[in-house]
This record gives sequence, structure tokens and C-alpha cells, in this order.
Amino acid sequence: MGAVGLNHFVELLNGMIAVYDKCGTVITQTYTTNFFAVTNGGTNYPTGDTLDGRILYDLQSKRWIACALDGGSHQLMLSISKGDDPSNLAAGWTNYLVRWPGMGFRRTLRPWGWTSTASTFECCNTARTAATLGTLSWPSRNLKYTRDHSSPRRFF
Repeated sequence: MGAVGLNHFVELLNGMIAVYDKCGTVITQTYTTNFFAVTNGGTNYPTGDTLDGRILYDLQSKRWIACALDGGSHQLMLSISKGDDPSNLAAGWTNYLVRWPGMGFRRTLRPWGWTSTASTFECCNTARTAATLGTLSWPSRNLKYTRDHSSPRRFF
């Protein structure tokens, strides 16, 4: 899967992520296990291969948003760029582990993102202690987990 921003194209595949300029020249690339890397409670994530990656560019916040499933722990790996330039794959992104307690692989991929039957999630990154959260924020935009029994739970 890929996404187009103002000056870049980013391709996220199972196992690799690559950043291109608009002429198609590769600027940088790395393994997704390195790109999504985060440590929580002494455990390094992802614990296995990353699966079913998705990426988009949010024009309003001028941020890139990437996610993939950790094939080992069955948790969601989330990464949000620190700006509109996605090319610093090592330090230009903030990584999160979104934990779905007891979920396993009970998930569905919808056009708008992952949905689940879980009623809570935990978000962990290197700068934050694991806690049950309802909203992750970054400038001018919120990523929200909605809990509505009449519709799928989703990130927006």
C-alpha cells in the first residue's frame, strides 16, 4: 500500500517501508520491524513480522500515519510522523504499541482502518507508561477510539 503527500510517496509493504520523491527516486527504505520498533515493559515490539500495513497522509495536520499488525503479539503497531517530511524513518516518527487485551486475531479490516470487538485499548510508546487511553493527540488532529455498540469500533 502507498500514500502520496505534498512532496513524497511512501510505500508500506509486509516487511519493508520506502520513501520516494515525486519523480520515483528512492530516498530511503528500511525493514518494518525497525520502523515500528518500540519497547514496552522490557519487551521489544514488534515481536514478529508486521502484517497488513496501511499508510496515509493527513493533509490537515501535515502528518503521515502508518499502522500494521504485529504478527507475533497480535497487537497494532502505530507510527505518526513528526512533520510532513517522512524521509527520516529512524527518528522522524513517533511509534506506539496499541494493545488490545484478549483480542488475539479477532479483527476486521475496513476501508477506514482496523475495527475490533475489544472495548478498551492501551497505547504505549517510549515516552509514556502503558495506560488505558481514549485519545492520542498530535497537532490539530486527534486519533480517537470510539466505543459505540451500534457500529464498529474504529480509529479516527
